[in-house]
Amino acid sequence: MSEFKWDEGLSVGVDEIDNDHKMLLSIIGDLSDAIEENHESDVIKDVFVKLENYVQLHFKREEVLMRQCGYQDLEIHIRSHQQFIQKIPELRSELLNADTVEVARDIYLFLVDWLLNHIVVDDMEYFQDVYDRGLTSVKSSNKTWVERFVARVGQRLAVGQRIFLTALFPFVGLILLSLIILIGSLQDYQAMARLASISQMAHEVNNLTHSLQAERGVSTGMIGSDYKVFSDELIVRRDKTDQALKAFHKRLQQLMREQVPLNMEQAIIKSIGLLDGLTEQRSKVDTKGDSVDRMQAYYTDLITQLLKIPSGMAVLEMDATLATNISAFTAVVDLKEIVGQERALGTLLLSDGGLTEPRVRMFTSLIGQQQGLSQFFEQVASSEQQQQYRELLDGIVIKQVEEYEELLYEAIDQKVPSGVDVKSWFAVFSHKIDQLKVLADHLVLDIETAALHKAEGLKLKLYLTAFVLVVIIFMTLVSSWLLNFSIIYPVRKLKKAMTSLAKGRRDYVFTDKFVDDEIGLMVSAYEKCRRSLLQADISSTVYLQRQAMDLQRNKNEHERYKQLASTDPLTGALNRRKFNRMAEHEIARIERFSRPLSILMLDIDLFKAVNDSFGHNTGDLVLKEFYEACFYAARRTDIVARLGGEEFAILMPETVLEEALGLAERIRKRIESLEVQANEHTVRVTVSIGVAEWQTGKYQDFLDMQNDADKALYTAKRQGRNRVVAAS
Repeated sequence: MSEFKWDEGLSVGVDEIDNDHKMLLSIIGDLSDAIEENHESDVIKDVFVKLENYVQLHFKREEVLMRQCGYQDLEIHIRSHQQFIQKIPELRSELLNADTVEVARDIYLFLVDWLLNHIVVDDMEYFQDVYDRGLTSVKSSNKTWVERFVARVGQRLAVGQRIFLTALFPFVGLILLSLIILIGSLQDYQAMARLASISQMAHEVNNLTHSLQAERGVSTGMIGSDYKVFSDELIVRRDKTDQALKAFHKRLQQLMREQVPLNMEQAIIKSIGLLDGLTEQRSKVDTKGDSVDRMQAYYTDLITQLLKIPSGMAVLEMDATLATNISAFTAVVDLKEIVGQERALGTLLLSDGGLTEPRVRMFTSLIGQQQGLSQFFEQVASSEQQQQYRELLDGIVIKQVEEYEELLYEAIDQKVPSGVDVKSWFAVFSHKIDQLKVLADHLVLDIETAALHKAEGLKLKLYLTAFVLVVIIFMTLVSSWLLNFSIIYPVRKLKKAMTSLAKGRRDYVFTDKFVDDEIGLMVSAYEKCRRSLLQADISSTVYLQRQAMDLQRNKNEHERYKQLASTDPLTGALNRRKFNRMAEHEIARIERFSRPLSILMLDIDLFKAVNDSFGHNTGDLVLKEFYEACFYAARRTDIVARLGGEEFAILMPETVLEEALGLAERIRKRIESLEVQANEHTVRVTVSIGVAEWQTGKYQDFLDMQNDADKALYTAKRQGRNRVVAAS
């Protein structure tokens, strides 16, 4: 095996590492010599031990050097080192157990290939880092700071990039300004989009709190009546609450993907914690395990926390319209909650008659809170929203609410029953809460509409800013391109042309004119080279085409001779020699697989009279027509041949005697009706046919079966012609 020699082009610039590589190459060479001279296994083992020890030493030096220069792929390098160290014992075992020189040669080539790849692919990767840290044996000459700067720019930036940067400086300020506007517009748009998404959560919170308020009121009425009324209503209300709770959780999952304000996030966390206890609270109500005051306190705390979620929208950046809409919405949902508390407290007062002083004070406080929230809403709401609220206050339901409140006040003052039915009280206040919910839904819709409208405006602004920025960048690129045209464009085109030429394409032609400088001379040289190669290609193509034509002509000639050797030139039918060869093949096949085979021997009746009466040309025409009639009457698998003169044969694989007789009769009738036009005469002929089927015990070869069919044919002749006779 030829030994690979060290080349100075393999140097990585560090003497210690280069010496290691030379030593490793020398050890691998020793291994090659040991293999070549057929040394004993102990010698090969010693070489491998030396190789393994020196590889580990070399790897340690490399890893220390890479750590010193801060090489970023150090871990990958270390893993590859460990993999090769583990590979060496496998190679040693494989070599010692090898029984052919090819295996030894493969191992040697593997080691050489590994070392070269290790140097060229792995070690030369960190050369620049080592050089930058001053750890190489290659010393740089003293340069001024300007020279060092120019050299560094030349190392890092291509000519086109340098030209582009030069052209870019006038636009930098404008681009930075556009970017600032773009970022600001993007942040505003994201804030509006986030607000629109959060406002959708307000709708689900409104639905859920509305259902919880109703559930609180029904539960209060049921407990206050000692579980005598509201039982069925509570079941229905809990089901509606569960539905609203599912929608709330679904919207909450979508909302948590957004960046929400801290107070809103805290309200969500507290609300989820309270909602986790809803099932337990319902169980306490059902089992009479909790007082009405604690039950109401739970629902009130839960609803209060839920209402803090949409209130968190107020801390987001927005314009005055959105802020007033959010304030109006907050006032309405808070008012709805106060009315819900009044409904629950009134239901309790009317159910158990417990007109205690704390409950009376709470009832009075709730009335006062409603008045304060109504005034606040009037202050922050738009004129349209105020009109909706006034229409609500002027309704029949509001008048009934005020009437029931007056009756309850009189009962409290006079300490007598109010005469108000508890279910009527609950229904009237529920209707008021429903109307407030409708108003809250409208306000949520106003918030969403305003946020979406604002977001669309900000999106448009964002697009316009982005468009301006793109236009500026485009102008910069165009300016750079125009500057590049006279410097880089010709070089790039020449590179493209040479690459195309190297790939075998000769169609790339320079249409641009260049002055007679170095680039112009290079283009001229390229064009001369292209034409020379094109001329050589044409000559080669002509030569190959001539060879292909000769080859095709020889092939056609061979096919024609082959066809002439196997077919009858007059009719195109198979000749006797080809027919006999195919018949022998069929005999071998049916003998092997025990399949049927039949033969028809056909002879045109009184054919000599046709030749004598109408001439040989007419006789030839009759033979052609006769063959075509037989060919089209036979099956695709049948073999039709002309054996000589007017005698024909049809070999029929997979055919028993009865089927062969049927085909023979069809052919006989077809020939009998055949009319051959010869000048002004119409010639008619008939055919006699002998049929035989292969019989394994009777026939020794194909000739025996053919002779039997021939005998049947002559029997048909003796019996008067134009008939079919089977061999006996």
